[in-house]
Amino acid sequence: MPKEQKHSARRACLPSVKSARTAEQFVIGKKWERETVEQAMPLIDSDFTPISDVRGSAEFRRVAARNLLMKFWSETRLEGT
Repeated sequence: MPKEQKHSARRACLPSVKSARTAEQFVIGKKWERETVEQAMPLIDSDFTPISDVRGSAEFRRVAARNLLMKFWSETRLEGT
């Protein structure tokens, strides 16, 4: 996975770039497939503490961050085969 692509997804939910280190460490060395991504998605929650404001609730932002990982997989899955 190109580093700039990983970070661009997380920039959408935060004012600055922050890596989801737990999820990133989990996928390293594993096959880049949907099952791996599904297992990594909940790990994103341990790396971020989103806020609620008028633009969205903390839960909305947690779900959005998880879904961005799935979207990234969907757009890059054929690169790893």
